[in-house]
Amino acid sequence: MEPLESELRRLPEISAEARARVLAAVRPELSRAPGKNRWRFELAAVVTSVFLLTAVIAGALLWSGNTSLTAIDARAGAFVMCGVLCAFAAVLALAPGLRKAQVFTVLAFGAASMALVLMRSAQGASSSPEWVCTATHLGVGAVPLVIGLFALRRGGLRLLSGVALGVAAGTSGAMVGELACGRGPMHVLLFHVTAWAGVVVAGAACSGLIRPRSYAP
Repeated sequence: MEPLESELRRLPEISAEARARVLAAVRPELSRAPGKNRWRFELAAVVTSVFLLTAVIAGALLWSGNTSLTAIDARAGAFVMCGVLCAFAAVLALAPGLRKAQVFTVLAFGAASMALVLMRSAQGASSSPEWVCTATHLGVGAVPLVIGLFALRRGGLRLLSGVALGVAAGTSGAMVGELACGRGPMHVLLFHVTAWAGVVVAGAACSGLIRPRSYAP
């Protein structure tokens, strides 16, 4: 608040009464702004939810015999890539002062999606319909997406913030797909990458539809 008052005093054409009205209008917004380090807690919540969901589902699949440690190890590169992308995109979505860099999440999403397709080799047929992978991807991605949207509501929502959040949230479904799906690269492109893109679109759409609690930076 003090820097704002100092800037207002430097404008001689603004009367004391007008300056008081400006401060009175801005003060409620600043009081609702997140704390200086609040974004770090929100970042940890989004990233932790992605990793925790993946770990829980991995444990359930191992317990039920629908995957194995050997299969998980074979796709370790995909898990590492998705984990790094999750943290990268979440930081760009939630950290203050990085809005101009958020466009890089679109490029990272495109590169990671194509990498998942190219890294996939069919490991056997599945009895479940292919759309089940898409539905699972969307369902798993919805959890961190909602958590992140609550964080974005604390400040003015931006389209690219929603996109970056969608990329981060969608990594959960991408990793679950690597755990549970043994189909080939074309299936990954049509039923996994499209679902991930759906989460990204949902993040972008919500950033334009959800009313923020505050427009403070």
